[in-house]
Amino acid sequence: MTHPETSARPPKKLYIEIVHRIRTLIQEDEFGPGSRLPAERKLAQQFGVSRNSVREAIKQLEEAGILESRMGAGTYVAAKNKKTLVRALARELERGKARIREIFEIRTMLEPQIAGLAATRISTTHLNNLHKIITRQEQAVGNIKTFTALDARFHRLLVQAAGNEVLEQVMVTLRSILRESRSAPLMTTARQHASIKGHRAIVEALSNRDAQGAIRAMNEHIRDIEQPDPTPD
Repeated sequence: MTHPETSARPPKKLYIEIVHRIRTLIQEDEFGPGSRLPAERKLAQQFGVSRNSVREAIKQLEEAGILESRMGAGTYVAAKNKKTLVRALARELERGKARIREIFEIRTMLEPQIAGLAATRISTTHLNNLHKIITRQEQAVGNIKTFTALDARFHRLLVQAAGNEVLEQVMVTLRSILRESRSAPLMTTARQHASIKGHRAIVEALSNRDAQGAIRAMNEHIRDIEQPDPTPD
């Protein structure tokens, strides 16, 4: 069995979340310009993740010019002053936004067609399970970890309902990439409410066996979630 400390690469979701959490600590001046970060072991304990996840996050922030490792001395915030640090953070944030946009482009190409196909094939059991997930999402608003897990489950079940094994395998292959669009920093309370609203519309179209309606509902759902500040009903 592969131990999380020794695996070649940590789970994508953890790696990205730690990047955001370290960046937030820097933005909030917990780690100021030129300051030394705690050791990987302490950061791993603080965040409740493996050292490998912390190491991957630090590596990305080093590549972005936000952190720097000094031989035998540890990891430091690279910038010597606040202005330089703000610029480095802004550049890294823009790269992250560009990647998220590309992920949403993939979702827009694939998921509406999945919803349309599911509308013609979905079983009563799948419909009931989708309704149950929405109910649990309503109860989980504010709990990011539970909500994002339920959101991912909703979309996995939708792929299964489409009844196409090849398409299901494609989505499994893309799962770690698509997960980035559901990561904790993106799943604000406003997005959680927008997600529930979109899921309700999708399930309504599925219940009516309305393929075109399901396609429209999924397109609107992805568009609403991608917005900087989606507004719930």
